[in-house]
Amino acid sequence: KDEYKAFKLFLKASKDNYPIAQFYLGKLYKDPKKAFYWYQKSAENGSKLAQFYLGKCYENGNGIEKDNFKAFKCYEKAAISGNKILQFNLGRCYLCGIGIEKDYDKSIKWFEKSARQGYIITQLGLGILYEKEKKDFENSFYWTERAIKKGRKFEQSHIGTYYDNCLSAQKEDFEPFELFERSAKQGCYSAIYILGHLYLKGIGSEKQLKESVHLIEKEAIKGNKHAQLYLGRFYEEGIIVEKSCVEAFKWYKNAANDGNKYAQLILGFYFEKGGSGFVEKDIKKAVWWYEKSAEQEYSYAQCCLGYLYEK
Repeated sequence: KDEYKAFKLFLKASKDNYPIAQFYLGKLYKDPKKAFYWYQKSAENGSKLAQFYLGKCYENGNGIEKDNFKAFKCYEKAAISGNKILQFNLGRCYLCGIGIEKDYDKSIKWFEKSARQGYIITQLGLGILYEKEKKDFENSFYWTERAIKKGRKFEQSHIGTYYDNCLSAQKEDFEPFELFERSAKQGCYSAIYILGHLYLKGIGSEKQLKESVHLIEKEAIKGNKHAQLYLGRFYEEGIIVEKSCVEAFKWYKNAANDGNKYAQLILGFYFEKGGSGFVEKDIKKAVWWYEKSAEQEYSYAQCCLGYLYEK
């Protein structure tokens, strides 16, 4: 009854060319052709969300003949609005070659626009994209860490369901969980790290994760500084391996000595705080490691350094 009332109101406003009413009228129609018609009207009147839905119709062949190029053009117009989800979607087109030639640089450009607005899915995707396609482990770790930390903040705010949904429930739209699993099997460190956190939340296979962590350990022993950094994280957080700050510190130090700016920052934290039972507080050493990281233009390390200088 309420739906019928809403339909009548939206229909009246739609005939007066209100784009938001036209968009919602399209959503109410179960007939895909009529839905498409109203999405198109709404898009013509400036609704970026309607542009996105119009793109979905073209991509999936709902109410109109399937046409990936037209889908891409709609998604492109929608992303200009600045909406983080619509920006992510355009990045997906460049990543997968939907209606346009694959272009990892343009995919990263749009993913970063979305990620800077705090969209967890994009941050996690960027971590994998930087590692797998660009071999840029520093940026990979940066975005993966940001997503994980943001997830923790959501949990602390008692809205952890949003984080859970991003990482596991939206399969029909973006299939992020399958992406992480597939990437982990190919040895992608950031994907293994993400799966580790999912495992701690009761999602995922212990067997697969053990195999993945073993892969990281082998690479770390060979001297791969990026694997050493991630292995340090696994020991620090007790993911699959037994939690051990001593082992974590050892692997962070190995990575830091090899020039990893994130590991250098972490060592700075250890020496600044002390009190861990095996590392004594030593501000001089903290400054030394922060400087090493800051020299690589890591802004967080530069802030930590500035704070210590002020003290």
